[in-house]
Amino acid sequence: MPKYKNNQITEMVCQLRYSTILKINNESDEDLSKFQERIQNDYPNYKAIDENVIDVKMSQAKERIDYLVPQIYRNSMKNYMFSSENETERINLTCNFISYSTTKYECWDIFKEKFIRVFNDFHTVYGVKNYNRLGIRYINGFSKEELQIDESDNWNKYLDENIVGLLSKHSDVKVYTNNIEIPFEDSIQMQITCGLGTKQLPDRSVKPVFIMDKDTYKLGNISEVDINSILEKLHAHNSEMFESLIKQELREKMGVEKND
Repeated sequence: MPKYKNNQITEMVCQLRYSTILKINNESDEDLSKFQERIQNDYPNYKAIDENVIDVKMSQAKERIDYLVPQIYRNSMKNYMFSSENETERINLTCNFISYSTTKYECWDIFKEKFIRVFNDFHTVYGVKNYNRLGIRYINGFSKEELQIDESDNWNKYLDENIVGLLSKHSDVKVYTNNIEIPFEDSIQMQITCGLGTKQLPDRSVKPVFIMDKDTYKLGNISEVDINSILEKLHAHNSEMFESLIKQELREKMGVEKND
């Protein structure tokens, strides 16, 4: 698949989910310290935040066994964030998942290598036997300014009509969102969210963009030895989908560098 000089990727994420490991919620957990020691050369910055997780469950009312009522449960979950010195790469660790993300995506091989390194450190410390969801998420923010596209051009000149929708006929649309779910083989799925939005610049200002957010993932029991091959399948599905949704005019604007 082509590699682009100006890929317009605002963030790339790989997340691996597992059954809840309760001790990770404890900041004094010895294994958490061991994990930090293994990664701190590359990710020296650290902070932890408490996230409120809301779960709604249906339960039977005492007076009527045929009547279900919603029960709202609120739980606090620690999210440990380890980031690189320049803050462009980050590891998130919670009791339910570990993820690696970057805002400076170079190429797939480098990204995958860094995630596998993080995963190996995590697996060595925590020894999880089976994982239940592995996903990669590409978030593109196409900027007309950065791509030197005329502001009067409609996005259907550069993107497939299936995701552009009404923008192909109306240039004055202010709010637009399109959600698509696609199943593949082997329990792999893709969720695509497209639409008009903004992206934040280093100086905290924002600029208008067309967002293409592709979350490609596999559900089910996933063993340690299968992760590399699954990642390659997820990447292949993502790359093929991306190429099918963009037009040659956009490829020329991004600049084809080489095959990735």
